[in-house]
Amino acid sequence: MLPFAFISPGRFGSGHRDFFILSAMVFLGSRIPDKYLRYFIYHISLWMGFLFIGHLNFNRVLPWYIPQYIVANAFYVQLWVVVGLIFYVGIISSDINKQTVFLIIRWLTIAQCVIGVFQLCGVDPARAVVDIFINTKVVLSARTPTGTLGNNNFWAAWLAISCPFFFDLKKYTKFKLRWVYFLPVIFCLILLSNTSTAVISCSIGMAFLIGKPWWAAGIFSVALFYGFFIDSRPIHLSKRWSKWGELLNHWRESWKTIIFGHGPGSHWLIDYTASPEEWSYKMGLKNESNIPHSEWLSALSQYGLIGFSLLVGYVVNFYKHDRILFSAFIISAVNAIGNHPIHLAPSAFLIIMIAALADREKCNNPHHLNAKNKWNRLSKNRDMELTKTIKRFVHRLNIVQR
Repeated sequence: MLPFAFISPGRFGSGHRDFFILSAMVFLGSRIPDKYLRYFIYHISLWMGFLFIGHLNFNRVLPWYIPQYIVANAFYVQLWVVVGLIFYVGIISSDINKQTVFLIIRWLTIAQCVIGVFQLCGVDPARAVVDIFINTKVVLSARTPTGTLGNNNFWAAWLAISCPFFFDLKKYTKFKLRWVYFLPVIFCLILLSNTSTAVISCSIGMAFLIGKPWWAAGIFSVALFYGFFIDSRPIHLSKRWSKWGELLNHWRESWKTIIFGHGPGSHWLIDYTASPEEWSYKMGLKNESNIPHSEWLSALSQYGLIGFSLLVGYVVNFYKHDRILFSAFIISAVNAIGNHPIHLAPSAFLIIMIAALADREKCNNPHHLNAKNKWNRLSKNRDMELTKTIKRFVHRLNIVQR
């Protein structure tokens, strides 16, 4: 892709910019230590190259042509991925203390909790600050806790993912702040958010962190009871089931979409044969049903079985020796089933930070390094044995010659 970035802008518009950013995405993806996540970035890169080259195919030399409005939507996905990769690679390459990151997450979570408590009382400090610069429109109830994230689903997802960081698996000292005392308040705020996805995902992650089977079963049972019977929007009555069914039908249109997906940024209710004006109208706020409210199904629809399988492989292969990071990652992965936290910058950066810290720990773990370098050690030993054999053979030839 890189040669396309050096073609004169006067010859093919902004294509040099698209391919230059795509080259950066490929390079950043090569810095990812986990093979499943690295190949997933390569999969997105191939999709973007396919779209860009198809858009340049004005003379129909190639058998496919991609309209501009489809490429424009995919381009924003590419920018989002590149920014996330910069953040990810920056943490992987840095020597920032893990406990410092945990402390930052705790204080940010406490700030979100304080703002949420004010919002439950009818006072919105976040909106008051934003109203200084622009007039905001209130879509949810005035007493809905949203923090600074604008939606109770995203706010509850942040609180749920942050819960494991309030556990300190080491022994407490006499004068140390016991962060675990904040957890009951956070749990109550998650319940008050009326978000069953956050409640269930948080219960699963915390049950793993505690590690006791009976505690885990009890917490999970209470969470399911809340999701099906107590929540104002029970799981089995949610409108998202019909949306997910439409998305799956869109995904199963042909064997090509099943394997490769519809491409980055695609939506299942968009008629790509319509005019760009109609497409833009359907993409507007008047048609929110294009949001699948599921990162996993969105990945399946956009990237097919190849991309979905690579993401599942990354989850299965995730670093499990750090219980706090792994618990937080479990919460984010389960929450992504019924939510889309990757589409919001704060929660996306939080999840990327968790993945980057875990992958850095995995690279620095002696057991992982031994497994990673096993082939190199075997090759080195074979080289040494081969060298010794050659030396013995030469020595015997010298003896025979003498």
